[in-house]
Amino acid sequence: MSKLSQLKSKVHYQEHVPRCSTCKHFKQKSMWVATGAVAWVKHCEMHGFVVKTHACCDSWESPAGEVTC
Repeated sequence: MSKLSQLKSKVHYQEHVPRCSTCKHFKQKSMWVATGAVAWVKHCEMHGFVVKTHACCDSWESPAGEVTC
């Protein structure tokens, strides 16, 4: 085991944690802005509001349907 792997294990590092961007209800829509550029609007399909990518709520589900407590 490498020193980096040992450190990650010691601090309980997790790469795949619950957050909006990993939720099955997370959607992105492209939207034209007045300047002619394309902006990506990130929203929750379940609740219908704009979300931040690294936020999370109690309704989080993985794409496979797993739910956290």
